[in-house]
Amino acid sequence: ITQLQMTNTVVPTIILCFCISLTFALKHQTLTPDEPRDAETMKYGDSVIYELHNIRPNSHYEVRISYPATTPTSFDMEFLEPKSESTGTRDILNTEKIMFTTDSSGYIVGREQPKESKYYQVKATAKEAGVATDPSNPPHSSVVFNIVLETLLYGAPYELTKMVPVILGLVVLVFSIILPQVFPRVSGFKKLRD
Repeated sequence: ITQLQMTNTVVPTIILCFCISLTFALKHQTLTPDEPRDAETMKYGDSVIYELHNIRPNSHYEVRISYPATTPTSFDMEFLEPKSESTGTRDILNTEKIMFTTDSSGYIVGREQPKESKYYQVKATAKEAGVATDPSNPPHSSVVFNIVLETLLYGAPYELTKMVPVILGLVVLVFSIILPQVFPRVSGFKKLRD
């Protein structure tokens, strides 16, 4: 075997091994609407790629990560290719979220349809942030979190729609108790004024 033949076979093999190792270095998981993945674990500095399966046309969604406040962590979430205008993320009270809408074809508004994968992908990365509350405890090397691809109804989670009848019932109850007590006083006030 000549030096040139060896170079022609070794270099592509090294490149192939490198590409395969990169593929396995990033974990790929699946997110399906309204099926939370609880107690996921990620080491600080690592990333996990979540493929968004079964997203429906003309729908609103959010990908949301929540984690315990006792583990000082910062999560970054972003859509992978195809790159396009940012849909924006929001970080509030130990929750990181990305909200998006699909069009009539089932593609995310403001993004091109996926090219390499047939699914949209979101990459989540965990970074250590802050100082642990107990100095006698060694710092955590990983964080436990929950992630969900949630379907939204008018920008609010579907679970909130279950609360609407309860809230309306409470409003009716309050008005049925308070109004009979307030109106007699108002009508009494009219008699005093006359």
